[in-house]
Amino acid sequence: MSTLNVEDIQRELEYHYPDLRVINEDGRILVRGSFPVLHDAFVLDRFQIQVEFPPDFPDSFPKTWETAGRIAFTGERHTFIGGASCLQVPEEWLSLPRSERTPLHFFQGPVHNYFLVQCFLDIGLPWPHGERSHGVLGVIESFLELLGVDSPNQIVPFFKALQHTWIKGHWDCPCGSGKIIRQCHQEHIRNLQSRITPDVAGKAIARIIEQLELHRKEQERESSV
Repeated sequence: MSTLNVEDIQRELEYHYPDLRVINEDGRILVRGSFPVLHDAFVLDRFQIQVEFPPDFPDSFPKTWETAGRIAFTGERHTFIGGASCLQVPEEWLSLPRSERTPLHFFQGPVHNYFLVQCFLDIGLPWPHGERSHGVLGVIESFLELLGVDSPNQIVPFFKALQHTWIKGHWDCPCGSGKIIRQCHQEHIRNLQSRITPDVAGKAIARIIEQLELHRKEQERESSV
């Protein structure tokens, strides 16, 4: 697991999250316990959670579960069948600087924001940060924001361009304008390259393909009922 181990993660989390325990279970590094949800310096609620850190963290996104059965397995609650929590589109996390992808950042960012939303929904309040759609529409909304583009049709071409370490100015611009990159989005693409690696771009394309396939199967199931 990159440079992380149980002791490192426990030491990093213990001040802010003393009720979380880090264990190695059959080679899986897991964090379990009571997670406090803070808002304006007050603890709104606590959730029993489990987080599994992938072997290549921070280059992959951890999986998170609410383990006490309080949150329904529905799209409205942004949970998957089986109980895993949909915290955010992983490529948003992976595009952050490496220094901002520590275990503590993960709990204070994606995990906290997700469970804060659950607290708001429990008492009938709207999402505090604005809600994205679930499934493929949420992925599209996320990638439009991440890339800073206007059309869903531009998402895959931009990510395909970003899969290259060197992007040449005479290539067609992925925006679809018909111009070459040098005369169109060259500076924008350079800025994206500083945040989105070729590996992350490839993962983003795979995610879109996966979500489109899941959406197709869901539509087929609905039409057969």
